[in-house]
This record gives sequence, C-alpha cells and structure tokens, in this order.
Amino acid sequence: SPTVYEIKSVKDKLGYVYMELIIGRDGVKFKKNCAVKDVNRNIRMLDEDRLAIFDVDGNRYIVQSLSGLSKKSLKRLEPYLF
Repeated sequence: SPTVYEIKSVKDKLGYVYMELIIGRDGVKFKKNCAVKDVNRNIRMLDEDRLAIFDVDGNRYIVQSLSGLSKKSLKRLEPYLF
C-alpha cells in the first residue's frame, strides 16, 4: 500500500470526505485525490501511531506515523480520527 506523506486538503461534502494526499512508494511521491465514504469504517487506526485510509475505489493508503505528519496535515485529519 502507498504511504501517505502529507494531507493537503480535506473537504466534507454530501456524506463523502474528499482528500488531496501526497502519497508514494519506493521514494517516488505524487499527488492523489480520493473520496472516502463512511469515515467511521474507512479511516481506521491500525495501532497507536499508524492509520489506514480506504477510498471508494477500494484503494488503501497507510499513514506510517501520525507523529511524523506535519502539524497542518494532522490538524486536517484530526476530526476524522475516532
């Protein structure tokens, strides 16, 4: 699964959460837009510091370390962490 390095924006609209992410694998980073429905089920804590995001297309993105995210990224994501 690609790693999430940054969360550029989060918008909540009509039951969906639209995210603009900077993701990557093997040192290559790129921008990805995704939509998440049913945030309670599709944004999950894996352990104390790791998070998985599942989008409507069935893709999975991993935040390897919440403490490693920038303060802005974490602030954008916080309302959806339960």
